[in-house]
Amino acid sequence: MNFDLKKYANQKICIAVSGGTDSMALLHYFFLNANKYGVSFCVVNVEHGIRGEQSKKDSEFVKKYCLSNNVEFYFYAVDCLSRPQNMGIEEFARQERYKCFLDAKIKSKSAFVATAHHLEDNAETVLFNIFRGASIDGITGINDRDIYIRPLISVSKEDILSYIADNDIPFVTDESNFDCDYTRNFLRNKIIPEIKTVFPKASEAIFKLSTSAKQDDEFLNEEANKLLVFQTDSVKIRLEKAKPLFFRAVKFALNYLNINKDYTRTTFEETYALIEKPNATKINLLSRIIAVKEYDFVTLYNEQDFTLNIPFKTGSFNTSIGVVEIKEINSQEQFDYASYIYIDGESVQNATLRFRQDGDIFTRFKGKQKKLNDYFNDIKLPLRQRNGVLLIANQNNIVAVCGIEVSDTASIKNSSKIIYKIERKKY
Repeated sequence: MNFDLKKYANQKICIAVSGGTDSMALLHYFFLNANKYGVSFCVVNVEHGIRGEQSKKDSEFVKKYCLSNNVEFYFYAVDCLSRPQNMGIEEFARQERYKCFLDAKIKSKSAFVATAHHLEDNAETVLFNIFRGASIDGITGINDRDIYIRPLISVSKEDILSYIADNDIPFVTDESNFDCDYTRNFLRNKIIPEIKTVFPKASEAIFKLSTSAKQDDEFLNEEANKLLVFQTDSVKIRLEKAKPLFFRAVKFALNYLNINKDYTRTTFEETYALIEKPNATKINLLSRIIAVKEYDFVTLYNEQDFTLNIPFKTGSFNTSIGVVEIKEINSQEQFDYASYIYIDGESVQNATLRFRQDGDIFTRFKGKQKKLNDYFNDIKLPLRQRNGVLLIANQNNIVAVCGIEVSDTASIKNSSKIIYKIERKKY
């Protein structure tokens, strides 16, 4: 059994140890080789509360082993039997386990958390994802990701067991690993051994597949990211006919908007269909996520409710185009028309601050009166922003489209005594 510790030179690693053969072999290897590269390490152990007293004994075994070898030790107990009803016990245990790993990593000031996943674990994961109908990213297998490293991922279970025997390393046996009621155990104990009777090198072949898939996946991810324009509360996706790229871009956009699950292929297909739809076509995707065709883009955003109808006043207001700030200024102040809009105070004496309503009309500076929506079309204001643009209104006559333009009737005159400056600050 061998793997490269050189790439972690002079860093601290937090090793996840359950007490089983895989993690004990990993810990022992660190004992023998870490000093060569200036690597320091500690151990984290999580007791999941699933196997009763036996689980506690396993954790105690790891604790005693670490104490007898002067290894820094972090222990966590989790009650996985009290999981939410909508979550399987395997999924919940994994979620809680990784929370503990992260906490131990922070407390120990480690650079990484090392887990003992090996070659057969990778094969199991790839097959599990295939049977669930995963796309290419599902067959990339188990990889180093963020703070998590997998030093044994190319090492076979057979080599690990040989290393355990050769070095007389103590370990405990988790009997639940043989319970085939768990999906992964069924693959591990039933399916993969049967495959190996015909294809003895199946795990190695699956590892080659997952490595190749990872390279393809990374390339496609890079290309998909080129389609994205990230904004504060939305993501614009450039129109792209290649489904593999567009679908990935949609997934990344949803993730950016804090949607990390519950989307399906139907979600991607419905968004892709907008490419051929007329401009301003929109659909509801998930929760409050809206997708809308906007010229050369499909934009995804969180739907927001904008409600306001108050007498005109100064102050700061949240809108769909940023924070709008209205201030009264001295008429002697030098005007910066490139950065602000200015409005005559008399024109807002009986005005209200609100968002758009049916029947609103607007007269551009030295322009003709037209429906507010037609004005929005003229300036190509995205459909998703129109309900959230702050207006200064006298009934249905719009005095100012705050942060964008002032009406002809409210523009500054030589006789203006009260002047308001309107600034738009982007989020």
